[in-house]
Amino acid sequence: GGTANCHLGQITAALNGAIIGGQMTCLETPAGHASIDDIDLAFSTTSTDVEAATLSDSTLLVERTTAWAANDVKAFGTATQVITANDFLYLVTGETATDTTYTGGKFLIEMWGTA
Repeated sequence: GGTANCHLGQITAALNGAIIGGQMTCLETPAGHASIDDIDLAFSTTSTDVEAATLSDSTLLVERTTAWAANDVKAFGTATQVITANDFLYLVTGETATDTTYTGGKFLIEMWGTA
């Protein structure tokens, strides 16, 4: 815990256009910590959020509410689930958690938009 800048990347209009929707697909079930398997996708205007900390000024794109299994898909793209230019993407836990190390798991995050 305490490691800053744990985002997956920044969405910019110049590189990504305007994002209007997308989906998160579980390709391989997360492994290594059985009690923290509710993994969500969020965005924040802040790039310096810290590992295992609450994101400041964040919005959930994908709220799982349960464990992921291989081939599960969750879509996003409603009026409240829109990534705006210069936001940062984060994977966050939907459960009360402390630091953990995962030994497996793969997700595919797809985003669609306009130029």
